[in-house]
Amino acid sequence: MLKLTVGDQRRLDDLAAAWDALTLLSESNDSPAPQPLRRHVIDGTGLAIELSYVCGDHPDFESEEDFFAFGATIARLHKITRGKILKSGRAWDVERISIHYTDPALLRLFSKREKAVVLRSLESVAPVYNRYLEDGVWTGIIHSDAHRDNVLVHEGVGSLIDFAECGQGVLFWDLGVAVAETALDEPDVAERRCGDLIRGYFSILPETEPMISANLDVFTAMRCLEIMTWPVSDWTPERAQEDEDEARENISVCVEYLSNLPNLGTT
Repeated sequence: MLKLTVGDQRRLDDLAAAWDALTLLSESNDSPAPQPLRRHVIDGTGLAIELSYVCGDHPDFESEEDFFAFGATIARLHKITRGKILKSGRAWDVERISIHYTDPALLRLFSKREKAVVLRSLESVAPVYNRYLEDGVWTGIIHSDAHRDNVLVHEGVGSLIDFAECGQGVLFWDLGVAVAETALDEPDVAERRCGDLIRGYFSILPETEPMISANLDVFTAMRCLEIMTWPVSDWTPERAQEDEDEARENISVCVEYLSNLPNLGTT
């Protein structure tokens, strides 16, 4: 498997960080990720990395076992990366998300009620997330995009793929991404599959259960707050009209989800 980027400095930095993270993970006998094979610098303006092939399928929404493996895979990652520092990666904090909510191009898409839900959500998640950051006990290298399409399950064992957005942050961010995306993608089976996912996580890291039980809504809310900035965060004037419908749909779905999170009080 080959990943290549040329010219774009941000993408070059992300690919370099992915290589560094995968190299660290490869030192473990239980790495839930592709093995890094070779790294190539191309004419000083490009970077390519070769990774081992990962077989498997994305978790099936009809399968309790697949989603249990999904959660266990994230926990296996965290068991290795807890306390580790990835200097080349992004720093994942609330400000990375909240800064987009000062953008008039985004704010004009929200109704008054939707803006109020977003504001209350940001006010609720920021102090909790920042306490975890300051405490540092459950921080380390995170995948940061650990949704269903970035995990493959083969014979009951999962592997994460696409580390392009990995960085430094609170480990439970990854679990929030997985749970929120599962709930938004398939609401009819969300309660069961999210439950399976969380049980899988606890099977590897049972000591996290009190914290996750108390604060999971904070981390799922952060993912929803991030989703609502897509694709506005990367808009050029040319793309704005083309992508506005997608942005409005993201906002509508995520605000509804945030409004129903019992531990945020955003209704």
